[in-house]
Amino acid sequence: MFTLRNVLLALHVLTAILLIGWLATQTMVVPGAIRGGPENAGFVRTASGYAKKIGPASVVVFLLGIWLVAQSKAYAFKDRWVGIAMVLFVVTAVIGGKFIGDAEQRAAAKLESGQPALEEARTIAMLGGISTLLLVVIVWLMVAKPT
Repeated sequence: MFTLRNVLLALHVLTAILLIGWLATQTMVVPGAIRGGPENAGFVRTASGYAKKIGPASVVVFLLGIWLVAQSKAYAFKDRWVGIAMVLFVVTAVIGGKFIGDAEQRAAAKLESGQPALEEARTIAMLGGISTLLLVVIVWLMVAKPT
């Protein structure tokens, strides 16, 4: 059926796949590139630049989710799973925007100067794993809608 809810849900899921999926995948690929050494400095710098643009754009996913809840008759902001998902999304955004983004910038600078950036690679991999796990929890909350 072609309803506002279905359109919003489709847009919410598609933007999550495209934007957040990109960022989650990047945290899996960039550490390997960093470990590959200075010849990958350009790739790391480019990936960091994409993340700086895509990260803020992922607020669209959050806003579409808010719109979905606001127009829903089945669930509301007072539902615990909605609040938990929103908090986890903000936590994931901070981890990605601040800590992973900064580590990618430091790694690119080190690689460009010919230095290894193994500590940054470890940081990105660890925080990327945590972020991905939080995203899995968010998806579970949205699918299961536990009370």
